Amino acid sequence: MSEQADPSRIRSVVRNFEFLQGLAVVPVAVWCAVAVGWADGWLPGWLVAVGAAVAVVAAGAAILWYRRHYGRVRPAADAARGALLVWPAAGVILAAMVVRALELPVPVSVEGLVLAAGALAAALWLRQLTPALLAVAGLVAAASLLPLGGPDGPHPLSDTENWTMAFCAAVAIVAGWSHLVLRRTLGPGGR
Repeated sequence: MSEQADPSRIRSVVRNFEFLQGLAVVPVAVWCAVAVGWADGWLPGWLVAVGAAVAVVAAGAAILWYRRHYGRVRPAADAARGALLVWPAAGVILAAMVVRALELPVPVSVEGLVLAAGALAAALWLRQLTPALLAVAGLVAAASLLPLGGPDGPHPLSDTENWTMAFCAAVAIVAGWSHLVLRRTLGPGGR
């Protein structure tokens, strides 16, 4: 256990342990980005199949590493966490539907702004991840507000493939930070 960790920080890490196992999430986020790249014609299809196998093996190895080094923590049932993961996706879908249905010429990315708002909301619930979530929210919001599609749009982040890639990159950043939080709090060896 890390010498600088105070008891409240340790309790917080234990309470959010399942969210802090970032090394298990990164391979899945990378595979999702590869799948989106294939769906848009950027990458060959064989990379998706190979990437899936690599992601499963890498994520499984990471989970085993976490169990060996830090043990298991029984997650507490918390309904707010489930809602936290669902509402950004619902917001993106609703915003995109409204913009598309009304055929609004929007020079900003509404989808990107909703994803940035989701990262800000997550920063309220997952305090250990606040620095990474604020960085992600700021980057996505800034990119979404720049008129990259010209005055009449569409904004590049409004394309499904592009905002999905941005989401995968954001997940990888936050997952990396979460691993650092866990390692700093419990130490490199854990138990």
